[in-house]
Amino acid sequence: MADNSGLFAVSQRLPPQNLQAEQALLGALITRNTIFDKIVDLIETKHFADPANAIIFQRISERILDGQLADAVTLRDDFQNSGLLTDVGGTAYLATLLAATVALNIVPNYARSIVDCWTRRQLIEVGQSIVNRAFDPGPSAVDAHTLKDAASQIEDAERMLGELHGADAEAVKLHSGGSAISAAIARADAIHRGAPSGRVLTGMPSIDRAWLAMPGTLTLLAGPPGSGKTGAAMQIGKAVARRAYADALAFGLPPKQAYRQPGVAVYSLEMTAEALGLRMAAEEAGVDVMDLLLGRLDLVSAEALARVERETTHLPIRIHDASAATIRMLPAKIRMDLKRQPERLVIIDHLLVATEQAQAERGRSDGGVSAQSVTSLAQTLRRLAVALRVPILVLTHTSRPQRGAEVRRPTMAEIKYGGEGGATCVMFLHRPIMFMDSQPPEPMAKETDAQFRGPGGRLDRWHKARDAARDLAEIVVAKQTHGTTGVYPMRWNGRTTSLSEVEGADLGPAEPVPDFL
Repeated sequence: MADNSGLFAVSQRLPPQNLQAEQALLGALITRNTIFDKIVDLIETKHFADPANAIIFQRISERILDGQLADAVTLRDDFQNSGLLTDVGGTAYLATLLAATVALNIVPNYARSIVDCWTRRQLIEVGQSIVNRAFDPGPSAVDAHTLKDAASQIEDAERMLGELHGADAEAVKLHSGGSAISAAIARADAIHRGAPSGRVLTGMPSIDRAWLAMPGTLTLLAGPPGSGKTGAAMQIGKAVARRAYADALAFGLPPKQAYRQPGVAVYSLEMTAEALGLRMAAEEAGVDVMDLLLGRLDLVSAEALARVERETTHLPIRIHDASAATIRMLPAKIRMDLKRQPERLVIIDHLLVATEQAQAERGRSDGGVSAQSVTSLAQTLRRLAVALRVPILVLTHTSRPQRGAEVRRPTMAEIKYGGEGGATCVMFLHRPIMFMDSQPPEPMAKETDAQFRGPGGRLDRWHKARDAARDLAEIVVAKQTHGTTGVYPMRWNGRTTSLSEVEGADLGPAEPVPDFL
């Protein structure tokens, strides 16, 4: 009699799957796209057992993350004549999904059930692999170098089982100290021999000295509202894109193909693409931002702008309107976008906007944020940077400086609602003029006109102090896990909201950051 137990019986069983849950989840998503925000961090395309369901979920995700409607009409247009749904009856299958819709509040439970089935399918594959390797340890039992002994097989089995714990399994993978040192030495030797380090360079000397933009790092660029963070970030992004474009041309690619090479992705949660373009155009052409905004252009500025448009048309800098992205959808959108178009650098403007939206959706009438939500998002973005092997630059606010107060450099404590704990680097854009009174002083009692208005008088000293501080700026690096901290002096151009180098300045740090930072 045949033995129906053991591995033979296992091989005859259907893999764990819950097709009803898959259909119900898809039907709910098609009925109401807003439910996607509840499951975006629970489930991925790979978790679906039915290939047709996986294809439909992928398209729904792409549409929602791109800010488009994903209903029965738009999906039917997407799949019409595509042949992708032939095995399930074509686009008529969408009606089946709508009929399977369940109450929206239980959709997350269905997502967890689908993921649980996927995990068990993976567990079966791991078990079968362990059994197969135990029967056949290597390509040749004679060759000791290729033979997998029992101890090695146990290590492989533990590794495969560990990976089933989730996407963060690699973060807790066990390495010996010796192997870690060997890997670091091998990488350093490879870089010494000419291999790329992966570091992103801007070509801006002070920024490159200050910022170690390595793959997998999360950098906060902080400053008070109105300090020019967005202009500086767009200047950095444009500089990185320009280097990427030049590298592609040097490799022999034509301009249109060079644009598709990895460059810079900007996720704007607050400003429009046009507003960001305004800052880039002003900095590149040397034209006053207000003149651009109000259309006050003379022949010289018009010619400069025409030149800029010609020279920057194919720069690989891509601006994503992420104003509708929530705290959970933003990382998913970035992950999906970078799968379709890899990038050298990701810029997010800015950290607090996403958390404000998330709080508002949870019923916070004041639209406020919390330290917990900011820290959670920063940690998620750090993990995303590691997974995508790309540096992420995130803008965030500090407290507003008190006008008329003593000018002092910012500290970590001034970052609003935190988030610095999840960052590998924290940089401040410090402009001393923001501490100075914006209105001239008034005459004081018993003060003569000469003492107030005369040469060397109080009003004269006020004007000279503001003029001296008008173009002063510093990049203050207060935290850098893989590099040094320091203060790097630069010039600020308020007309174009951009940074420039200090002529003749030493490119090293101006002075150490105080210990309390």
